[in-house]
Amino acid sequence: MPYKDPERKKEWERLHRPERLARRRELRRAQTIPESTRPVAVEETGGNAGFLLPLLAGGALAAYNPNLAWLLAV
Repeated sequence: MPYKDPERKKEWERLHRPERLARRRELRRAQTIPESTRPVAVEETGGNAGFLLPLLAGGALAAYNPNLAWLLAV
C-alpha cells in the first residue's frame, strides 16, 4: 500500500474496499458465534510426567555413576 502519496493511498483504499469490508464482516461474524458451537479445548493432564521422569532418572543415574550420566547427556 503506497503511503507516501495521498492520492495513491486513496486509490488503493478505493480499489481494495470490498476486500477490506468482507474481511471485517467475516471477523465480526466469527466473534458473534455462540459459545455452544465453539470447539472445546481439551485439557491435557499428566504433561509434567514426560518432563519430570527423565529428569529424576538422570539424577538417580548421576548419583549412581556420574560417568554414565555424562555419556547419556551428550
